[in-house]
Amino acid sequence: MFKRFSNKSLFFGMALLLLAACALPVPGVQNALRTAVPVQGGGSAALTPPAAAVSPSAWKFPNRDNTSFRTYRAHLLFTVALPDDGQQYPVMEMQDEVVTGQAEHMLISEQDSGVEMEIIVIGDKAWMRSAGGNWLLIGSDQVEQIVTSPESYLPDFTDAHWENAGTVTADGLQLYHYVLDLTQYIEQAEASNWFYTASSVVPELAGATYAIDEGKSEVYVLPGGLIFKSFYTLAGTATLADGSTKKVQMHNVFEITDVNADIQITPPPKSEGASAEAPFPLPPNATVVASTQGMQIFSVPGATLDEVMAFFDENLPAAGFTITNKFGSAESGYTMTISGNGKTYTTIVAADEGAVSISIMNGG
Repeated sequence: MFKRFSNKSLFFGMALLLLAACALPVPGVQNALRTAVPVQGGGSAALTPPAAAVSPSAWKFPNRDNTSFRTYRAHLLFTVALPDDGQQYPVMEMQDEVVTGQAEHMLISEQDSGVEMEIIVIGDKAWMRSAGGNWLLIGSDQVEQIVTSPESYLPDFTDAHWENAGTVTADGLQLYHYVLDLTQYIEQAEASNWFYTASSVVPELAGATYAIDEGKSEVYVLPGGLIFKSFYTLAGTATLADGSTKKVQMHNVFEITDVNADIQITPPPKSEGASAEAPFPLPPNATVVASTQGMQIFSVPGATLDEVMAFFDENLPAAGFTITNKFGSAESGYTMTISGNGKTYTTIVAADEGAVSISIMNGG
């Protein structure tokens, strides 16, 4: 589920966002989990030693294919706070709805880069748009290239001393509870790297240096290792350019909710021109990479540029299309004007790492 946008600042934001496979203790949330966790029959669950531990090496975040839930929702929130000023700054938020093995709907926003993205995945198709813009049709396999799993960014704390804090029952599920004192594993020399995001989203912290005061992670996992809830906080002192100091906190919370709820995910309203069908013949194994109003991009895996160009030379005339203009080379790729059915299409064909990319710009 949690992955990265190709925006570089979001890559780093996600790295900090998912530090130590955990998330923040938002005031009230952590206490509620500890003191008023629902259990079957009412009341709250007492933490008791588990019969067996779940090794951190087995922990994993959920995605639309790896849970036993029929459906679920997940929420991820990352903030920076200046507690003495009563200020809180959003860094990144993700809301996710999943029908396991079938569909997913993601809303993602990142404050410092201005990224706002919505993605819908249904079967082998996916659509994405930014800030309420036009929907872009892409192949579902392309989502893996747009966003990437949080495990890719987690520091290796699998050998850390996670305190086994017992078990708790939430939403009718038994969860194993683990706690980690991050200050045992973070060197003070690394503090500014860990607080990089704070400097990027809070203007007055730009150029500050940091010292870590305290840090804590808590994880609640299912017996199979699936992370159900996690909290992370890192508190420190920032020294500003004028020598003054400020207390800074980075908070992160992740939680699964609405397990097996009635969740319906439908395709977005059809965008004009957003089609997986090319306007003229393409090689049989061509697949859509992206499609939006005015442009389509296809990939032909395993083909060479010469093979694709030979296909066009042989098949376009028979389908009523004519290449009216062509320039380029086998080294740089080709740009062509293709006419047929009363329309003209500017088409770019280029080699692309073991495949051939075909970009079609719809003309009049």
